[in-house]
Amino acid sequence: MAPPRVVVVCTALIALILEAESLAAQDASSPLAYEIGRLNDFAAQVSWRLVHNEGTRTWVCRGEGSAVFLGRNHFLTADHVIDQNPITNECAEFGTADPVIEFGSAQLQATVSKSTPWVDADGLTYRDGMDLALVEVDERMIPVDLRSLAPLVICDSDPPSSAHVWVATEYGVYAANTQTRTNDKFARIDLAGRHGYSGGGVFDPERHCLAGIVSNGGPNGTNYVPNEAVRRFVTTSLAISLVARPSCRRRSDERA
Repeated sequence: MAPPRVVVVCTALIALILEAESLAAQDASSPLAYEIGRLNDFAAQVSWRLVHNEGTRTWVCRGEGSAVFLGRNHFLTADHVIDQNPITNECAEFGTADPVIEFGSAQLQATVSKSTPWVDADGLTYRDGMDLALVEVDERMIPVDLRSLAPLVICDSDPPSSAHVWVATEYGVYAANTQTRTNDKFARIDLAGRHGYSGGGVFDPERHCLAGIVSNGGPNGTNYVPNEAVRRFVTTSLAISLVARPSCRRRSDERA
């Protein structure tokens, strides 16, 4: 009897040698990053609100954007959405408010576990374009059906120019294409920017992994924190690695 046919599959976290029949029926909990049809499940809203009363005057300041669920109790977002810096927040002198994550049907009190310091360089900037923050919640409060999602992994490189990507935001999931980079700090997609997209995830459907985090944009396109910066930030922020190893290119006849 001939031995079972074996194929080599480069998954996001480790190279595995599996029987082809087992590969076809691979467990949905495997960290292959995500199922295309469930990308919306990984998108969340992150917001904060601070109210300050002084005499007869009341200040109400708020911020809102998107976040990406990395797995366990971790969410990744754009730092400018939640850092409450004095350049964009008139309530900064009164203190800060903890963010709230809206994930599925749950409103989750959150804390910022790591963020990138902002810089005032004739306007709000982040060194090396690392506009990133890691937010944590009480894992027990995450809806059960979302708590069991396979953890995301981060691509080992940016998608090439003109590649198709998906962008997951608090408003939904949108198709986009990568564009030629216009500076060294950000990668770029052709999706028109909108308030609330910041912090959303840019996903590579070819490799099933997170490529970057939306930072800023406008009618002509959107800048996102590129892959190398996201990988560096996440690996130095978490005790576990969610970063993909270099992946093998599947033959065209093996593509999904």
